[in-house]
Amino acid sequence: MNKLFAVVAVLFLSIPAIAQKPEPKPADPVVIHIGDVEVHKSEFESMLASLPPEYQMYVRQPGGMRSFAKDYVEMKVLAIEAEKSGMEKDPEVAAQLNIMRDNTLASAMIRRVEASIEPGDDAILARYEVEKADYEEVSARHVLIAFEGSPAAREGRMRSDAEAKTLADKLRADIVAGADFAEVARNESDDTFSGEKGGDLGSFGRGQMVPEFEAAVFGGEVGQVRDVVRTQFGYHIVEVTGRSFRGIDEVRDEIRAELAQEMMQTRLDEMTAKFDVSYDETYFGTEEGPEPPHDHGSSGSGR
Repeated sequence: MNKLFAVVAVLFLSIPAIAQKPEPKPADPVVIHIGDVEVHKSEFESMLASLPPEYQMYVRQPGGMRSFAKDYVEMKVLAIEAEKSGMEKDPEVAAQLNIMRDNTLASAMIRRVEASIEPGDDAILARYEVEKADYEEVSARHVLIAFEGSPAAREGRMRSDAEAKTLADKLRADIVAGADFAEVARNESDDTFSGEKGGDLGSFGRGQMVPEFEAAVFGGEVGQVRDVVRTQFGYHIVEVTGRSFRGIDEVRDEIRAELAQEMMQTRLDEMTAKFDVSYDETYFGTEEGPEPPHDHGSSGSGR
């Protein structure tokens, strides 16, 4: 029975995609009879196609489709019996049915709007030029001198903040004077992972490092050993070793999805503006919290 509940839950999640029952096609045989209820091949396969990937894998296993069909029949039998007993009139059940109906209609409307949205090449190129800095990547290496309390602090190398700063300044001066950066990193860095590679951090984009470190790296010239910078991990001696930009061809699909999402939101705002919407402030309060994660269909930024 627990398995049946799991199947029912999965089918509920797939309802927006399958609730619009496909019309039987020519040569579309009935594959399941449940009394007078007929399930056509197209209907059953449409339901299968809407399932999450892990259930699709289950169905593709030997005997999986027959096993899932049995679970599907049991779910349908329960639904038929519930309808016969008038359970759709139960307030809680009726509320859930209304939610499912609204969700199905909303999903269908999203699909219709999405089908009419296609950001043009000019808009994609213009957005790329505006956001080009976001596609900048740098490569860098560093030496980290951790202080006590830092996530990178190592037993036997406990230093106060002031001691860590003093050592970092000294090592930077040594490097500027000609000491080998890679050798200093291997011998002194508390970031042992990069230290083993001479301090090399590889290539990365904006938003991947803590703000102070990011500012130092993206604000530096290639080959420049930056002034010592402090983060929660300790004091960093940083050298920028390379700089590049992801080209328009690399990010075209990301920008297209970003623009499509914005266009979808604009359409939704226009629809909403047609209605006089108000909220009970006693119930909801007067301030909005953080926006919950949501996705209008398949659109969305990859960044």
